[in-house]
Amino acid sequence: MYRHVQGTGSYDARILLVGEAPGREEDRLGYPFAGQSGYKLNSWWFENGLTREMFRIENVYEYRPNEQNDITKVPLEVLEEWSRYLHERITKFRNLWLIVPVGNVALRSLMRTPLDGHDVSITKYRGSIMRYVANDGREIKMIPTIHPASIFHQKAK
Repeated sequence: MYRHVQGTGSYDARILLVGEAPGREEDRLGYPFAGQSGYKLNSWWFENGLTREMFRIENVYEYRPNEQNDITKVPLEVLEEWSRYLHERITKFRNLWLIVPVGNVALRSLMRTPLDGHDVSITKYRGSIMRYVANDGREIKMIPTIHPASIFHQKAK
């Protein structure tokens, strides 16, 4: 059985990073982006004068999907429910200025498009300045980016 890995960081943070789901290290340690991807994010942030403490970090799905860490194996109706829950959580973050979805599932969830759709791709939208509309009507800037783990598999990214 996998651990419930809740978001971390201040509820007053100005920046929210939204990942897809915890991996092996996140499941083991109990917080998001704790493994290689977390180290890569920390290095990117450091290079730009940012620190992890400046972010709120959440995942769409708060459990490790399976041994292969394959989010596509989670039943669609389960992901849709977690997506709705993510929108509820975001409403509680009153000071958000920017949301950064990391990966396809996070982007699709935040765009409120079907999570099984193929018309929304992180590769197509990464770096775009978009807007997210929270459940309470607030508009928040959103800039999608690739998942740091993707660079371990595809160096060109």
